Amino acid sequence: MTEQNETGIVDALIKVKIAIESLSPDPTQTIGDYRKGKRRKNFWLLYSAIVSTIALIVSIGQLIIRTK
Repeated sequence: MTEQNETGIVDALIKVKIAIESLSPDPTQTIGDYRKGKRRKNFWLLYSAIVSTIALIVSIGQLIIRTK
């Protein structure tokens, strides 16, 4: 019975370790660096969406002008 409890505890600790490691993709990276990188990625995502939208509007505008 004791071995079964010890095995259960070890399994639980392994699951906790995996859960903690999954919170931060890189364990050597600080929380501040992770947040800064995430903000930077979000900025570039928004920037690329805006540029793509402008390019789409310009291409539709050119298509309309050429068909007249």
